[in-house]
Amino acid sequence: MKKFLPLLFVFSLLSKELDDEKKGPQQIEPLTNEESEIDPCDCLFSFPTARPMVCNGNDIFITADFILWQLNEEGTSFSYRSAQDSLGNRMHRGKSYAPDYGLNPGYRLGLGIDLSKDEWDLFIQYTWLHSHGDKENVSEKDLSTSTLAPLWFIGNLLSPTSRLTFATGRFEHHLNVFDIELGRNFFVSPFLKIRPKVGLKGTWQDEDYHVSYQIQNGNSDQQYQLSMEQDFFGFGPRAGVDSAWQFTNNFSMVGKFALSGLWSFFDVSRRDTFEQERYYHICNKFHSVKSVLELYLGLRFEAWVHCNRYHLQIDAGYEQQNWMNQNQYVRLYEPSSHGDKIFHGLTLQFRLDF
Repeated sequence: MKKFLPLLFVFSLLSKELDDEKKGPQQIEPLTNEESEIDPCDCLFSFPTARPMVCNGNDIFITADFILWQLNEEGTSFSYRSAQDSLGNRMHRGKSYAPDYGLNPGYRLGLGIDLSKDEWDLFIQYTWLHSHGDKENVSEKDLSTSTLAPLWFIGNLLSPTSRLTFATGRFEHHLNVFDIELGRNFFVSPFLKIRPKVGLKGTWQDEDYHVSYQIQNGNSDQQYQLSMEQDFFGFGPRAGVDSAWQFTNNFSMVGKFALSGLWSFFDVSRRDTFEQERYYHICNKFHSVKSVLELYLGLRFEAWVHCNRYHLQIDAGYEQQNWMNQNQYVRLYEPSSHGDKIFHGLTLQFRLDF
């Protein structure tokens, strides 16, 4: 009997196949509209939001920054001093002089709103800074062992019987910047928060640079002055990312990065006078595209107060902005020395969410 068991098993399988063919193909009932709708949130992986939450809030936050920055603009040296030997021969070493850019205070104000769409936020901020610097170099004692020479072309005013005895440079700059950005703050790990951002940057800046030389020709002193102005307007896209590594409940290490490409307009002029008479007057207006690099590294403290109805945040750190190839002053016969404009220094930010 046992040897017929496999044959019985095969026969039962064939009988089931024949029964299925008699019944015909199985019909699959279509899904209803409610069953066929799929929620996109169930298909896409979404990082949990990291924006500060407050109870019964209006989803609005404001920021106020105190900035203490130093401006450094390349290519603004106006004179150099070279050593000379006892016979009056110039030696091939010396020092150049540029305006002494000190630390200057400014401010930045911001307003943000948390959007209901996927926890994104919209933020706008305005930055203002007035920078200035000046430098003088003249010393009759130093002139006995060194020679003073100009770094800006002043014509054929220097001769074997004349020398430069005085030089000064004064620089003044006004910075105005608007930033508009759309970002989303989210957790990528239990302690690391990332906020990608994209938006627009707009700016208008004006600067004045005055250089004065005193030439001793025999027993008389003659004055040569350069007055240079540069107005700059820029507008373009801006993108970057903010990050915060939270190592306690209240403290975080913060890093920020942004890069902009600005369609730019320059209005540059130069006026040279010798003994109060016009020597040169040159203007130049042109369009270009310039880049701006922004970096920040600092420490953050944050806390929730008044039954979690308000969120307070204080950031303190070092910020650097590199406005590339911004020096477009008119050069005559000397080689071009266009350079970058760099702002850097302390940034202290206060933020309130409510």
